[in-house]
Amino acid sequence: MECYPDIVVLLKHELRKRIDKNSSYSLRAFSKFLEIDASRFSKILKGERPVNDKLIKKICNKLNVTSEQENVYLSRYYLEKNPSGILDLATTKEYQVLKDDIFEIISNQNHYAILECLFLNDFDHTEQFFIDNLGLEAQELYPCLERLKRVGYLSIENGRYIEHSTAHLSHMISPLHTSEVKRKYQKEVLQRSIDSIDTVDFELRDNSSIMMATNSNKILKAKEMITAFRKQLCEFLEDTDDKNSVYQLGVGLYPITKVKNEKN
Repeated sequence: MECYPDIVVLLKHELRKRIDKNSSYSLRAFSKFLEIDASRFSKILKGERPVNDKLIKKICNKLNVTSEQENVYLSRYYLEKNPSGILDLATTKEYQVLKDDIFEIISNQNHYAILECLFLNDFDHTEQFFIDNLGLEAQELYPCLERLKRVGYLSIENGRYIEHSTAHLSHMISPLHTSEVKRKYQKEVLQRSIDSIDTVDFELRDNSSIMMATNSNKILKAKEMITAFRKQLCEFLEDTDDKNSVYQLGVGLYPITKVKNEKN
């Protein structure tokens, strides 16, 4: 089972998958399988009711979610529940994670790039590799490495870098709401896309766009389609034993006219 950004997205994808297999399958049938009141379950899917840690564990058990994936969902829950101070993840891991460190990782994609480098065929387990291939200065690299180690996503064992991020860190960013750190991250992604127009050969990149007239009521479904596309493209690109580059995909879908909300 894939590790979706948060537990609600997981539920939506699982329900859609079951309906695709059996058109008569219903939300009520799914809630009965999960042993959750149908009314409460409906509100959870709409974002009108929260999902606590006890329910997350129950859902993960019912859907046979791996312990690593369950940790991702629980980590997001504890992170959002405790908006200040130290985030205690003792119930999911054997160490504590500083909330500021997590926020810094979310808002700075250098951390993701460092972890992805570990999967390249020519990665030589030296700090110089990151400097040469990511264009980072030493003063940028070292804090990122220390932060990744401090939150438990990276370790160095017998001179080799080991990744422990329990699926891609970007999967921990929920598509259901935004924040200042998420806005900062997306700005950085877009700026790097702009920079690539002048610095990367055309045959090695794709900077394209399309414009269309539509109805804003269809955007939620469009976002779900974009999410599915990102996952499919990621699986396609990662399905190779000859990894020689780290790529970033940034997709932007936004209105250029004033949005007119229509309620059906």
